[in-house]
Amino acid sequence: MFFLASPIFRITELTASIIHCTLTFNLSNMEKEFLVKFKEHQKIITIKETDDIVKIIQETFEIEQTEMILQNYDKEWDDWIDVSNFGQIPNRTVLRCIIPKALSTVTTLETTVNPTPEPPDNDSLNDTDTTEILESDDSSTGSEELIVGSTLSSLKGKWPDKFVIPEKRFSGNLKVALNTQKTLLWSQKRELMDVIANELIKYTDSPSKVQRKQIALELITKYKHLKEVLGSGTDGWEERIRDKMKNVRRLGRAKDASSPSSSGARKRSIAQSSLATQNQKAKRGEVNWSPIIPDGEDDKTLKEHTEVMEKEFKKNTPNVDLIKERMEITYAQRRKLINSKPLIIEVQENYPALFSPCEIGNEFKRVTDTELHKTFESSLSKAASKILSEVKLKPQLLPIVMKHLQIEDKTVAALLVLPVVFGNESFFKLYEEETSRDYVVDAAENADPFVAVIGDIMKPKCCYIVVEKHIVFDTANIISAASFLFGLLYACNIHYTTTTLETYTFIQKFCMKLSDKLKTPRRVRTFVEKIRE
Repeated sequence: MFFLASPIFRITELTASIIHCTLTFNLSNMEKEFLVKFKEHQKIITIKETDDIVKIIQETFEIEQTEMILQNYDKEWDDWIDVSNFGQIPNRTVLRCIIPKALSTVTTLETTVNPTPEPPDNDSLNDTDTTEILESDDSSTGSEELIVGSTLSSLKGKWPDKFVIPEKRFSGNLKVALNTQKTLLWSQKRELMDVIANELIKYTDSPSKVQRKQIALELITKYKHLKEVLGSGTDGWEERIRDKMKNVRRLGRAKDASSPSSSGARKRSIAQSSLATQNQKAKRGEVNWSPIIPDGEDDKTLKEHTEVMEKEFKKNTPNVDLIKERMEITYAQRRKLINSKPLIIEVQENYPALFSPCEIGNEFKRVTDTELHKTFESSLSKAASKILSEVKLKPQLLPIVMKHLQIEDKTVAALLVLPVVFGNESFFKLYEEETSRDYVVDAAENADPFVAVIGDIMKPKCCYIVVEKHIVFDTANIISAASFLFGLLYACNIHYTTTTLETYTFIQKFCMKLSDKLKTPRRVRTFVEKIRE
């Protein structure tokens, strides 16, 4: 069950005196700083105990409207949530201010429009806070027909406790397909989205991520065969709802496009969207991509924490609990460095503790809120038999994987054949037992990450994790090595290469259950469907 955010916090002239009392901070003469975003502007404001935050925001940004919505980012829901209690907002929080736009309501389905498909923008606009961008949402892949009748309204009614799928509006063909659990045709999916959109518009034309998730869950609960194989089972439906509503909003704005004022607004929106997409965003299911520095910390204290970690890490028996504590505190500072795409050596020089087996797992947990090694090995172990059975049905692969198939440990065997299935034979590289570390580094053809297996593949002497022609650490276990390598891609913001894309996508979406907005490669989807049968 999804719990809804608190009601929209509205400021009116009639209640200004009351709101002034409720918005003042009881900080015992302390001050708080907030980064406030409004349209294309963002400014830092300081709030004292007796200040009215709303009035200060209005004066800072010269906002004449008496009605606004203030939101802060909620990590648990991974979305912007309306603020109901300003006294509980931590210091140095990011807030955004929105001026709600009154639009009219959809009442009929009359006009058919075929909007020009836009290329998907994989960089979400969560951190770009203008009114126009908020309405536009992110990442349109919508090529469905848009069927609406008039300009649309936003937030006409309160969001219901349970969104009901209006199946009475389905056509006979769609009802039969749903009741007999048949795979929906493209036209039937379009009709389903049309019906949902016209029910959804009663409440909002810009549903939040939480609301889209609620609708998608209701859909796959009512029609279980619609649950998708990859991810949480609702990711594709959430995207369809998002894209559908973006098309709805686009049509609502299109009628005003001819007026000079509207044209200017659209040009500003396009310019702001282009600027926003220049900033790199989370793309692979990360939930804590760019955190805020903890309260009470600054550059000086963070440097002290880093020095303590470095000193502790050099000890023969370092205190892992102390290191983990300081790594947590310095996470925001570290992500700022890592998101700027430094060389792996630079990251290792600044945070050597990150490149320990324990901290790679901890860092992956911080970035994705997912256990690295346990999730990886458990998912792979459950699917190992089916993976091997499917590979045996491919005669063209048998000469390459025959040695792997003879390994008694099915999980290890499945892991070794996966890169071969996806045409990526460079994920694992085999070397003789006498091979030195220097030779492994010198023989690396490029900077792509890989696992160097030293000795017999059935019982290796050790496995090196090599990134940018640099051995970052080693382990004696092949499964651990692959898990460490994948975790390192997230911990150090290393992109998938062309040759490893399918292998890493399979691990990300099938093994680790980390969904994203990118299209899953056809070969990965086909293989997953076969091992799920």
